Amino acid sequence: MAQRSGMQWRVTRSRWLLLVSGAVLTVAALVVFGFVVWDPEFPAFGIWIPAALVLIGYGGYGVVQLARTTGDARPPRVNPAPLPRGARWGTIGIGVAVGMLAMLGSSSDGMLTSALLLLVVLMLFVWIVAARTEMGLPAVGASWRWPHLVVFAASACALSLVVLVDRLPVLTGVLSGLGIIALFVAVSSVPGRGLRD
Repeated sequence: MAQRSGMQWRVTRSRWLLLVSGAVLTVAALVVFGFVVWDPEFPAFGIWIPAALVLIGYGGYGVVQLARTTGDARPPRVNPAPLPRGARWGTIGIGVAVGMLAMLGSSSDGMLTSALLLLVVLMLFVWIVAARTEMGLPAVGASWRWPHLVVFAASACALSLVVLVDRLPVLTGVLSGLGIIALFVAVSSVPGRGLRD
């Protein structure tokens, strides 16, 4: 979505502190997570420490960024326009990928799940490599408005629940995946941002 504002990330001296802090935070969260997973004597509340580190670190940075922008001028009103064909198919493709991940996340057969999950990840990698096309993620994100973002957030939450909740019936995962795909197919016909917005 940063593409529509012409935003470019450049590593400058002022960003080095931010990058190093993010790397240290990520490593600390992974180390604590390793202790939680492999040390049976680690306290039970320790499972919440990595999530809290990431939430406070990255979430705190996000809150600071939002607080800094409160005095900015309001952006111009967006004129909704039908999604271009490539962005429409890209939106449906995102729904298919997230829906398949939800279906696979609830599967109990580890070998089949691993093989199919690898295929989905390879498909996503090819899609990321093809980012310059009109179906690529930068073009799709630049054309999305709030309805598309709400569907994406809801599907990400559903995917997280399907993957994280133990002993969830496989049918629930399959229905969640089909629901995610149906939502993305429906939202692909919702008008998005015009190419010049």
